[in-house]
Amino acid sequence: MSVMSPTLTPAFANGWRKLPNELKLEIFSNVLPHNQTFDIGILSDASRQSKSPTAEDPTDIQLLWLFLEHPEFRDLAIAVFVKTNEFRVKVFSKGRERPLRSLCAHVQYLCINTWASCSAWDWLASYAKYTNYYYKSLRRVKVVIDGLRHSMDPPKFQERAATTGPIVFEAETLKVGYWGWRQKLGSAFDIAELRELVASNLMARKAL
Repeated sequence: MSVMSPTLTPAFANGWRKLPNELKLEIFSNVLPHNQTFDIGILSDASRQSKSPTAEDPTDIQLLWLFLEHPEFRDLAIAVFVKTNEFRVKVFSKGRERPLRSLCAHVQYLCINTWASCSAWDWLASYAKYTNYYYKSLRRVKVVIDGLRHSMDPPKFQERAATTGPIVFEAETLKVGYWGWRQKLGSAFDIAELRELVASNLMARKAL
């Protein structure tokens, strides 16, 4: 099921097609959100079939997908919404939350929220392979390691990260954030050691 694409009147279509592309992009920039952060699920098939925005995401889903599926507006919607916004992925996210493959190739900014556990590190390694296969235009990947998760086990996490091969994302840059570690473990925890370990086992490289 997809959003119905309305037929443009000849007068509108002719007038629209005469506009310069820069003006079209400016118009779309005033209609669709850009330079913001959204859950990656907004680009999924489940989102495409939804009828209304959620409390967490007030975006007009129907309007977004109308543009993404209309042949006259698709490229503009991708340029404004998909290419400029950052999309957030949560560790162990379900398959139904994954974006349509036709849109993956246009995502440029990805933020992955995970935590310090062996299972989460293994998931991240697997997700990196998935990302490198489907996301062909990544400019920046951010990985945020949540230190407040009750299941976090820093010693085992550090051991797993140190003994497995490096996790590589095919992107121009990679940023790593550490959230809540001081609150959870106090000043005695050597976060500098963690940063050094992660930096040597989590990296970005440009796709060939």
